This record gives sequence, structure tokens and C-alpha cells, in this order.
Amino acid sequence: MKKITLFLAFFVFFATAFWIRTTKSFFNDTEKITGNVLSVATNWVSGTPTPTTQPTPISTPTPQLTLTPSPTPISTPELTPTPTPTSVPIANRLVINEVYYDVCGGADCGGNKGDEGKNEWIEIYNPTSNSVNISGWKICDNTSCEIIPSSPAIPVGGFAIVTPQATTWDYWLIPAGVIKITLGTSNIGNGLHNDDDRVILKDNLGNIVDQMSYGNDKTAFDPACPDVAEGHSLEREPAGKDTDTAADFVDRYPPTPGS
Repeated sequence: MKKITLFLAFFVFFATAFWIRTTKSFFNDTEKITGNVLSVATNWVSGTPTPTTQPTPISTPTPQLTLTPSPTPISTPELTPTPTPTSVPIANRLVINEVYYDVCGGADCGGNKGDEGKNEWIEIYNPTSNSVNISGWKICDNTSCEIIPSSPAIPVGGFAIVTPQATTWDYWLIPAGVIKITLGTSNIGNGLHNDDDRVILKDNLGNIVDQMSYGNDKTAFDPACPDVAEGHSLEREPAGKDTDTAADFVDRYPPTPGS
């Protein structure tokens, strides 16, 4: 019995000693971190655990999207349509194309061009596709007519100048090819008035082929062509233009006989 009691006493002693040693070692461990590895704690005496330091994460920058700029649209220029030129109506018959009725007698109107009546002239234009012979036709004013003597035919696109006397050719430079017709009278009709009158071209049957009027005479046009100054003429522009109005004629200075 004594032995058993003694054995128990020694057992308790050694067990107590072992427990004390083991416990002291446990509470004296302090936590250690080497790099990212957690070591065994070696110091717990204070009773407050040393927090484990977590490594600070390195944030990876989010790549930014580079926006590709949209191309600037190139505007297509609008095409401006080319206006279609308006065609000028041209007569399909002979026309009185230019009239020189107020003859210049001095330097104040461009130089001496002859005498009133004798050196007045009328230009006739042929816009047709055939030559036309006007021998036997008539040139008339507001009171009377003069018969056109025998003369060459007016060619296609050509001109003829009708005047009372041949001295008219001395005052003007007439282009080659123009038909020159001299009436052989003292004037055209009773002489073309300087302020208002009419000029009428009739064929050999007496039909009116063309006519024009100026000033206060409204026989051909109403309103009539405006009266022009001494030394000027009234001329169709362009040659052969025919709308049967006074707008066919313009004030021409200097006059252009035969062109």
C-alpha cells in the first residue's frame, strides 16, 4: 500500500512538472513571419496575439481603351446644273435687219456720212437656207414704195444694202460679198423721217415679207422701236432675230452696214 501511495506521489510530481514546462513554452512562443511564410509564435506572454501582416496587393492598372476617332465625312459638292441657253428665234424669211434713217452731217455725230434722203440705207439679211433674188421687190415707207432694180441674189446668211444713190458707198466700208443695191432715186419713198416712220419689204407679188417701225409709228410694233440719235441706226441683235416686237432691235453706234 505504501508503495502504491509513493508511486502516485511521484507520478503527480512529475506530471505537474511536465505540465508547467510545457505550458510555459507554449505561452512564450512569438509569431514570426519570414517573407510570406508564417513561423511558430514565440511570445504569448502578454496574452495579445500579434496580428498577421497581410501583403499589400499590387493593383494591376486597367488598360484604357484607345478610341479610334471616326473619320470626318467628306461632303460631296453638289453639282450646279449648267443652264440650257435659251435659243433666239431667227426668221425663216428675209428680214429688214438694220435701218440708217438719220444721216450724220458733221463731226458732232461721227463725221459726214452724206445727205438726208440720198444716203440713207436699209440692210436686208437672208437667214434662210437658200439664196434669194429680190429683183422687182419693193421697199416702202409710210407713203410710197420704190422698186428694187435687177441685182444679184442675196446668198445664204448674206446681206444686201439698199440705198437711193451710189455715193453712199463712199462713206462706208462695206464688207466684200455684200450685195449693193442702188435705187437710182433721190430718196427711199418720200425719204425716211428722222423722228418716226416705217420700212416695209414686199415681194414681187406685193406680199409683206417684213416690216419695222420707229418713233411714234406703230405700224409694225406697238410700242414701236425707240427713235435713235443722229448718226445711229436701229439693228436686229443678233442678226435675223424675230419675235415681231421692238425688242428685236437695238440702238447701234456706229452703224454696221453689211455685218
